[in-house]
Amino acid sequence: MQINHDIIMTRLKRLENCIIKLKKIAQANSKQEFIKNDDLQDIAERNLQLAAQCCIDIGNHIISKQKISFPEGYADIFSKLYEAGIIDEATKQKMSNIAGFRNILVHDYLKVSYEIVYDNLQDLDVFINFARQINNFITNN
Repeated sequence: MQINHDIIMTRLKRLENCIIKLKKIAQANSKQEFIKNDDLQDIAERNLQLAAQCCIDIGNHIISKQKISFPEGYADIFSKLYEAGIIDEATKQKMSNIAGFRNILVHDYLKVSYEIVYDNLQDLDVFINFARQINNFITNN
């Protein structure tokens, strides 16, 4: 079966929209301002969750269509993509961390540290690098 480019591109577009919203928050607010603002926290938390989920969904789709061995969990998706030569090692490591953070946002939401959420806002390049590498893979295959 072939990779469905529409599935990938739809998720990459949603990822891009999430990054735009997250960058606005990161650039316009200090950590102290962010920590004091529940609305910004909610927007950031949700968009980080969605950004991570877009990457997870993209990875799962590619893995299933390329007949790569099934991942054991969300973090393992990025290891499988790395092993297949689709993403680089630095992206694998950072995206594995993002997958773990996504699990905290979804399942341990009462334990979310907004200092850590803000710190994640300062490293949005991980999503951009992932999207770039996926685009390269899709373009070349």
